[in-house]
Amino acid sequence: MKIIPYLCAAFHLIAVFALAFAIRGGSEVVPDPLERARYVVEHTALWQIGWIIWMASAASLIAFYFWWASRLSFPGLAVAGVCIAACGMLFDLSGETIYAAWLPNLAAEAIHDPGNVTGEAVVRFTRTQHLGTTLTAIFANGLYTLGGILLTLKTSFNRFMSVVTWTLWICGAAMSISAIAGNTTGIVVSSTVLFPLFILWCPLMARTLSPAPAATTDG
Repeated sequence: MKIIPYLCAAFHLIAVFALAFAIRGGSEVVPDPLERARYVVEHTALWQIGWIIWMASAASLIAFYFWWASRLSFPGLAVAGVCIAACGMLFDLSGETIYAAWLPNLAAEAIHDPGNVTGEAVVRFTRTQHLGTTLTAIFANGLYTLGGILLTLKTSFNRFMSVVTWTLWICGAAMSISAIAGNTTGIVVSSTVLFPLFILWCPLMARTLSPAPAATTDG
C-alpha cells in the first residue's frame, strides 16, 4: 500500500504541530518545573490530545517500517529492523502514556505543594517527566534509529536518497545521545532537523521504493 508513507508523513506533520502548540509549554524545554506543571494543569485536555497524536504517529512509523521491509522481500536484517523498531514503539507508548495519563495528576499536586521547588510533589513531577523523556527520547528514538539503519543497509538508494536517509539517522542518534547527556538544547536542535526532514523523506521513499518482485517457482 503506497499510501502508508504518505499517512506516516501526515501523522508526523500533525504531531509536530501538536508538539509546538499543545505540548511545548509543559515540556522540559521550559526550565522551571512549576511553570511546566502549571501549563499541564491549565491545558490538560490539549496536553493529552497532543500525546495521543504522538501515539498514533508511533503506530504509523511501525506501519511504514513494515511497508519498507515488504519492498525488500523481508530479508533477515530488514525483519530485525522492523522488530527492533516495534520494541521502540513499546517504550514510546509507555512514555507517552506517562505523559498523558499520569503527569497531569502529579502536576496538580506540584502546583499546590506549599514547599514549592523543594517539595516532594515537585520532585515527583520532575522525576516522572524525566522518566517519560528517557523512555521516548532515549530508548524509543534510539531503537527507531537502529531499526531504520538496519533497513537502510538492505536498501539500494541513489546518492541523494542515501545522503538524506543517513542524515535522518545521524539526527536520530544525536537526539538520543543528547537525551542521555541531559542536553535539552541538543534534543531541540536535533529534533528540529529530524522531524521536518522525516516528513519530507517519507513521500520520497514512496516514490523511490518499488514493490519487491513476486517469488516464482519452477516446474
